[in-house]
Amino acid sequence: PAGLPLVEQCTRVSEKLARLDEVVNFFSDMVDRNGHQRDTLLRDLVAALREARMLVQDQLGRLELLLSDQHARYQEDLEDIRNRAILEQNELQARQQRRLDHVFAAAKLSVEEARRRAASDMDAFVERVDTDLQHLDDRSDVLATLRDRMKSCTSEAQNEIRTTLAHYTLRDPESDPGAQPQWSSS
Repeated sequence: PAGLPLVEQCTRVSEKLARLDEVVNFFSDMVDRNGHQRDTLLRDLVAALREARMLVQDQLGRLELLLSDQHARYQEDLEDIRNRAILEQNELQARQQRRLDHVFAAAKLSVEEARRRAASDMDAFVERVDTDLQHLDDRSDVLATLRDRMKSCTSEAQNEIRTTLAHYTLRDPESDPGAQPQWSSS
């Protein structure tokens, strides 16, 4: 029967072969009997051997079909596993690409903002220095004023960078699908 497990199928084939062995032993015993009785028994024996051979061949054919069916199912399962792995890999690559694009866009916005701030800060610095220099009469005070202004601007820039790094992080587009590339409070 096709629905039986492989081990049971093999066991049945083995039993059929054992019966065949019994028939051969029976045949061997018949050789020693008288002629008429022997001929009848031989005909019966040949018929039994043919029947046993057909049964064994039938069982082996069914076993081969069962093995082929199982092999086909395993191949389909393997193909499904491969396809799922490819889909998962593609999804992972797409997710990583979106993250990379998001980080790049946020970094680009950050650089543009830093550039705008630097230009604005430099304009303000030049204006303050120019204002301070207009009120100074002594040239020795000009150098001291420039140094003080540079230290002040450098200190302000450092504090602003520290504050930004301490209080802001990039938003992950996977956790917030509608997120625009920008800085957000953590």
